[in-house]
Amino acid sequence: MSGVPKIEIAESVEELKMLMKQQKTGLGYAKIQSLYLLKI
Repeated sequence: MSGVPKIEIAESVEELKMLMKQQKTGLGYAKIQSLYLLKI
């Protein structure tokens, strides 16, 4: 797959799940979700 991002995410999967639950806006949720999906 071309263009695969090679970034390191400092937060753990559990931390990202917790942050997703705390988001009040759809945009905030989407940003955290994208990090979560890259992490798993």
